[in-house]
Amino acid sequence: MPHTLELSQTLSCWELYELVEKSFYGYAKKHGLNCSYPLERRDNGNMNVIGTQFTAFSDKGITMYSVIYSGTRFTTYTWEIKINPQSRNGIDRISVADEVDVMESFDLLDSLLRCELNIPFSYKDFHINRLDCAYNHAFHNFDMAKLYISLQKKGDIPDELKCFDRYSDKAHKRIVPKDSIYCWNESRTVTINIYIKESQLQIDRYVGENYDFAPTKGLLRMEVQCSRQKLVGCQNMLRVNNLNPEPFIKDSFNFYILRYYLAWLFRTGDYYTFALARQAISNSQYHKASKDLMLLMLELTSTRGSLKGAIREMTAMGYSDYDIRATLRRFDSLNVNPVTIPVKYGIDYLPSPVNLLPK
Repeated sequence: MPHTLELSQTLSCWELYELVEKSFYGYAKKHGLNCSYPLERRDNGNMNVIGTQFTAFSDKGITMYSVIYSGTRFTTYTWEIKINPQSRNGIDRISVADEVDVMESFDLLDSLLRCELNIPFSYKDFHINRLDCAYNHAFHNFDMAKLYISLQKKGDIPDELKCFDRYSDKAHKRIVPKDSIYCWNESRTVTINIYIKESQLQIDRYVGENYDFAPTKGLLRMEVQCSRQKLVGCQNMLRVNNLNPEPFIKDSFNFYILRYYLAWLFRTGDYYTFALARQAISNSQYHKASKDLMLLMLELTSTRGSLKGAIREMTAMGYSDYDIRATLRRFDSLNVNPVTIPVKYGIDYLPSPVNLLPK
């Protein structure tokens, strides 16, 4: 579901000047607000980036920017809009939006721009620069959500992804936070973020001391953030030749993105106890040689503590990459994950991240 989207429109130098001086600063001066101020100067690769941020409508989930990208050969002037559709009726740090919410945010933006800033607006005149797809799943309690993340961490997260870690004074080394998984590819075109919402709000201090955390108990958030470059790569799948926002905000596209990347990181099979997973393999219709490889991978995943460790061990034992990948595909087809639930938790089944999503 579309959690955050960023739109952009290229302007002329004069159009950008009018947007800032007449619209942003003019509105701030008229209403006596400190809602329009310069962006901090920063570098973006070989581009120097400066601009103005306009926050008068941020309480409605809308923040606007006028940005100048200057390089050695050219300068680009853009109007950028960041939209959090779930916050259009007030700041909402828990809910996720759908395509109807996005269209209502577009209508709200149109009304605000025309009535307050005297600027015509149509989302069809903009390109989409960023899309965050998100989904919430409510577990029974915090411990269940924490167990779920621990199972995900035991998977085979691709080596091409960099995972966030921080230095621990207690462990005297860099460790991955217990209640979250945050990883990205080298080019930063895709970021995957899975975390317990209650922990995130407490750690990041987004809320005050009197905030009611009850709605966040056991709430697992799964997010995939796609940059403009990644969205360009999705144009053929959507059968479009531009970055008009409309096809990208559809719920069907957002769920496709979530399913694709969750399956890439954690496989598609559900989680079972070791005994139940072994029984499912033994009762399957696969040939004995295939079953033996699956049972070996299951055993090594349990003893080595992760699927990644099991794959390394199988490689060291002389099994080919083809055999390993074929075995993983058989697990997917059987809808069983090689990562298993420890008996001490007293539960024998949890759906895979892919199967948490609506069909």
